[in-house]
Amino acid sequence: PVPTYRSKALLAFKEAPGLVDWPLGEPLVIFGMYVKEYGPEAPAANRGRVFVECIDSTPLYGAEQPHERQRTLTAIVHGYLEHCRRRGFAMAHMRVPPPTDEFSHIFSARTASVRTKALQHVSLWYRRILQQAVHDGVIVHFQSASAPAASAFPPSLLSLRDVAAERA
Repeated sequence: PVPTYRSKALLAFKEAPGLVDWPLGEPLVIFGMYVKEYGPEAPAANRGRVFVECIDSTPLYGAEQPHERQRTLTAIVHGYLEHCRRRGFAMAHMRVPPPTDEFSHIFSARTASVRTKALQHVSLWYRRILQQAVHDGVIVHFQSASAPAASAFPPSLLSLRDVAAERA
């Protein structure tokens, strides 16, 4: 059977001057995102939908600051969602939680404790990305697949105190 979707891997690169053991002038991959796009030829259940299957990034390099990286990655995701909207896709689905041992991360395997921490932070990051996308007019609204209200998105393993701290 012929696939009814197009798989894509989106990558972001960064110049890394002065890194030890890295060739001068060679860019580093800092971000990867796997997506499946179901266009007008797809079965009705998936037609016009984009599935963001995996988002992953590498550790910070050199003097790079976490807020700089987050701003860059958020802009990339917003840009992709805007691109999809302009191409006529009606819905985008983002997979939370992040990959497991069975479905590995893009850049390297993680321990169970790192995956748990990643689930917590990625869930809240996705929420912030989507809230900003609504604010910027990139998307109309979002909701969790597990709950009908956006206020319940995403499910989290964080305590209420940790959620409050993350939002501060």
